[in-house]
Amino acid sequence: METSENTSEKKDIQKAPEQSRPTALATNEGPFSGYLDAMQFNQTWRVAQVFANSQLVPDQYRGKPENCFIAVQMAFRMNIDPWQFLQKTYVVGGKCGMEAQMAIALVNTRGPFDGPIQWRFEGEGKTRKCVAFATLKKTDKVCEATVTWGMVEAEGWDKKSGSKWKTMPDLMFQYRSASFLAKLYCPEVLFGMMFADELEDIISHVDADGKQAPPVSDLNDRLNRKKVDSVVTEEAEGQVNEDTNAG
Repeated sequence: METSENTSEKKDIQKAPEQSRPTALATNEGPFSGYLDAMQFNQTWRVAQVFANSQLVPDQYRGKPENCFIAVQMAFRMNIDPWQFLQKTYVVGGKCGMEAQMAIALVNTRGPFDGPIQWRFEGEGKTRKCVAFATLKKTDKVCEATVTWGMVEAEGWDKKSGSKWKTMPDLMFQYRSASFLAKLYCPEVLFGMMFADELEDIISHVDADGKQAPPVSDLNDRLNRKKVDSVVTEEAEGQVNEDTNAG
């Protein structure tokens, strides 16, 4: 006959495995394993924290592990070195943009074209235009994207504060036409990310006083040092000082 003490011991023995059972980690081997697999997620978070604490990343990522985490995940999905991705991208208005040089490099090395993007210029002054073109490997079809000076004026690209269209129009022609070509024929290469001048078209930076900030392309370097509002204030103060000294 079992005593109450023996019965209690049996109950304890039966309960022990359930109480000591470890919590199962989420595992996933699918395309979104970086988010859904617990071990990968935790490791990526550790990497993101290292970048966030580094002085070698731009301000939009420094001290922001969440931003770094998403950027690292994006870099993995695009098969780009995470540090290079952080160096060549920036966050403005909740959108991530990519420097034109890096975007063109990705299209040249991973796109469907037989060789790199090339450009052809025609006309001068108001008739100036630039054609970005490349040949598809599979069909030998020549793909083109054209940007004209009339388009520049109609879209107001040359009228924005600090616009590079006023000082280096041919380079801007190349960037813009390459952007159009990439979006038309190989958007998958850039994962939907935009060039700097594209962000400039859709995002306005306005400070508390309602002053228009410099365009995105002009902020490319300054975003690594100051917030947009600070840049606007600094430029306004600098202009006052120049006027005063000139007087």
